[in-house]
Amino acid sequence: MASADYFLPRNEVSGGLGANFLVEWKSEHSVFEPIVEAVMVSTESGRGLSFVSPGKVLKPIEANVSS
Repeated sequence: MASADYFLPRNEVSGGLGANFLVEWKSEHSVFEPIVEAVMVSTESGRGLSFVSPGKVLKPIEANVSS
């Protein structure tokens, strides 16, 4: 189990209007896909706004394990 945290400033525009991430993982053994979520939180102007965006698998890659 592990977590990673990436902070993007509100004025970051190099990726367009939304934050987009590709997460690649691999294992020598059969494993469950990781849980990947993006969380956006804003407290600008004294109002709280937040949402969570779940990640989705674009292309599963099977481990090539020899017995």
